[in-house]
Amino acid sequence: MYRQIPLRYSNQVMNSIKAQRNRSSTVSESYIFENKIGSGSHSNVYKAIGNNQSQDQVAVKHYFNTWSCESLIANEIAILKRLDHPNCAKFLDLFVTFNNDCYLILEYIDGIDLFDKVKDEGNLSESISQAIIHQILSGAQYLHDCHIVHRDLKPENLIYDNHRYNSKLNGHDPKVLDEPHFTIKIIDFAYSTIDDGNGITGVYGSKGYMAPEVVEEKIYNKAIDCWTIGLITYFILSGQRLFNTNDYETLCNTPAILDSIFNETTWSLISPDIKDFIRQLLMVDPKERLTCQAALNHAWFNPKLQNYNALNNDNNSAHLDL
Repeated sequence: MYRQIPLRYSNQVMNSIKAQRNRSSTVSESYIFENKIGSGSHSNVYKAIGNNQSQDQVAVKHYFNTWSCESLIANEIAILKRLDHPNCAKFLDLFVTFNNDCYLILEYIDGIDLFDKVKDEGNLSESISQAIIHQILSGAQYLHDCHIVHRDLKPENLIYDNHRYNSKLNGHDPKVLDEPHFTIKIIDFAYSTIDDGNGITGVYGSKGYMAPEVVEEKIYNKAIDCWTIGLITYFILSGQRLFNTNDYETLCNTPAILDSIFNETTWSLISPDIKDFIRQLLMVDPKERLTCQAALNHAWFNPKLQNYNALNNDNNSAHLDL
C-alpha cells in the first residue's frame, strides 16, 4: 500500500486543494498551454507560458480525476512545498477545478533528461560525470536532511539544463575539479515520502533501479536513494544499465558482478577512485552503503585525496618491484 505522508500534512494539503476551487482565476486564464512534455498513469505534464506581462515559462502537471489518487497528490504537493534547493525542481502554484482536476504549476526546466542525453551522446566523460553526480548527491543530501526519501531517482527523473548556469552552485566548490556550465534538477516527487525514523515500507521505484531491500519488501530508509545514485553513476559512465531486472538474487550478487565488469577492457581507462565510488554505493547491506555526505567526501571529488591515493599506489608499486 502507498505510504502516505503524516496525516497532519495530508489534511493540511487536502484542505488547501479544496480551497483552490474557490479562487477567482483559472489555470486557463493564467497560463497558455503549449505542448505536452511528459505523461504518466495519473497525470500529463505540459509546457506553458504565463498569460501576463512577464510570460514566464512553467511546467504544468495535470492530475486528472484528482480524488482517485488524492493521497498521491497530497503527498507530492506537501513535499514540493518544503523544497528550496538549486538541484530540486520548484513548486510555484496550484489550481483545482470543480471537476476535481488538479494542476501543479512547477518550475520549467529547459533541458534533457540524463537517459536521453546518454542515449544521444553515448557514455559521458569522467569530468562531466563527476559534476553531474556531485549535483545529484547535493540535491539528494538536501532531501535526506529534510527527512525526505525520493524513492524513484533514475536518469529519466534528472534533467540536464545547460541553459541555466548557477555559478554559486557550480563555481565555488573546491571538491569539484572542473567547473560545469549546467545544472542538474531532480524532478518527479510523486513517490517520495517522509522518513520519520521508523522505517519505510512499500515497493516503489523503477525496474532496474530498486535497492535489494525494496525488492525484498523489507523495511528501508534513505539508503535506497544512494544505491540508485551508484547505478546512475555506472549508467552515465558506461552508457549501459547495470541491471534490467528486480531479481533479488541478482542484486545480492552485485559485488561479484562489478568485479567482473571492472576487469573488462572497456573499464581499464576509468580511474580506480570512480570504481571504488560505485562499489561503495552499491553495497548490498544498506548499513555499509555510503551516505550522500560520505559520497560527497569520497576521493573522486577531493583532489587532495586523489593525489594521496595516487602517491600510495605508486609507493606500493615501487615496493613490490624491489
